[in-house]
Amino acid sequence: LNVSGNASTTTFAGIGFGSTTIGTSTVGTRNDNNRVQNNNITQLQFGVVSVGSQSAAKNAGTVVTGNTLGGAGIAALGRAGVWIAFEDGAQVTNNSVVDVFASNSADVFGLALGTISISGSTITTQDVANVTATGNFIGAVAKTDTFSAAGIALGTPNYGTSRIANNSVYGVVANGTAGDFAGGIVVGSAGTTYAPTQIYFNSVSMTGPRDAGSSATAACEAKASEK
Repeated sequence: LNVSGNASTTTFAGIGFGSTTIGTSTVGTRNDNNRVQNNNITQLQFGVVSVGSQSAAKNAGTVVTGNTLGGAGIAALGRAGVWIAFEDGAQVTNNSVVDVFASNSADVFGLALGTISISGSTITTQDVANVTATGNFIGAVAKTDTFSAAGIALGTPNYGTSRIANNSVYGVVANGTAGDFAGGIVVGSAGTTYAPTQIYFNSVSMTGPRDAGSSATAACEAKASEK
């Protein structure tokens, strides 16, 4: 399936599972066992969105695999290739996320797994558990105003074991002011209470221009506390 929106600043999502409306503030209940596979999705804010209603009523069985999300120039994405929240057992595998690029006063992501907001030592957590992100190719992810950019971001899991493995991340840049930054892989942490997260065999290249006049920071792998 080829899906193309009006623009990366206007069309919300290419494929989304929510309630009667889909947006960053709307949620869905029991959108289980959905599979998004082998699609080309371009020119919108989010490539694929699946958001459950709350921690006690997560979606289950979501699979997002083998998709090409975004593209150069006008085909770019404005917020994220994949955004999932309040999910148990989601699998996000073997996707290509190409050119997430925005100046829209919001953080941008290749894969946003259980969060769409990171700042300094805090990460907004939208509870995911047992999530698997493997074999994805992500780059570039660029933030041109003073917010954050992340190749892969995982909010703090409360139980289960999540895995981020064998992904390739490159070209994550941001000119964030103090508290905002560019990160290849960013994982939430709640001290000693969080569930195990396995981060294995990923390739992360953090190169590219940043605004020398700001307090810009960058990290290949970062851990932030829950917000």
